Amino acid sequence: MRLVRQELALLDAGDLDAAAGSEVGRRLLCAVAARLNLRDWSDTLPVAKDFVVYPVDLELVDLERNLADCLPPDRLARLRERGLL
Repeated sequence: MRLVRQELALLDAGDLDAAAGSEVGRRLLCAVAARLNLRDWSDTLPVAKDFVVYPVDLELVDLERNLADCLPPDRLARLRERGLL
């Protein structure tokens, strides 16, 4: 957690109006989550077929944007159809 906070602070260093978790930081976390979603987790830990990785803040402010940035449209649509989102 400390390293993530440091990374976000560095990303925001040139933007005096930004708070930790700026758009640049959000995009970074979504890119990491998208890569993690490409991995087959079943050889590491038991997961359900609908297991996904996505970044979220406590207030769920960017939840919809993050999901759209982290998951392929067809996978996101399937989760919505199943009532999981």
